[in-house]
Amino acid sequence: MEFVNQPFAIVEIISDQPEIGTLENKEKNIRGFLLSKHNRLFYRITEDELIILNIFDTRSGPGKKKF
Repeated sequence: MEFVNQPFAIVEIISDQPEIGTLENKEKNIRGFLLSKHNRLFYRITEDELIILNIFDTRSGPGKKKF
């Protein structure tokens, strides 16, 4: 159940500090935040919104990221 609630807590943190995640793609302004050992949340910030793009299973390999 914690995995289900954790993304909501992380979104709260990112909402307060949008640039806390690592910059994954500078051209598309995509950032990443590690949710757990095997899951990474990717998001984009605009002037007035936070857009969750994907929750990625890091065991799949970095070449499979789609953004």
